[in-house]
Amino acid sequence: MPIGNGALAANVIVDNKNASNPIIALLISDQRSWNEAGEFIKVGKVTLELTPNPWVTADTTSIKQ
Repeated sequence: MPIGNGALAANVIVDNKNASNPIIALLISDQRSWNEAGEFIKVGKVTLELTPNPWVTADTTSIKQ
């Protein structure tokens, strides 16, 4: 899922293969970061490991909108 404000952008990747420890990765890019082929390149990566898993709860009725 791409996100950003025009100057900065990020690709968000959620890896939930390990249900007890999901990982969210952000690949960050800047509008001024180009390679010699004229393509945007990523300038950084942020990885978040979530423990305990916020999407798994013992009580499935605890979140209401």
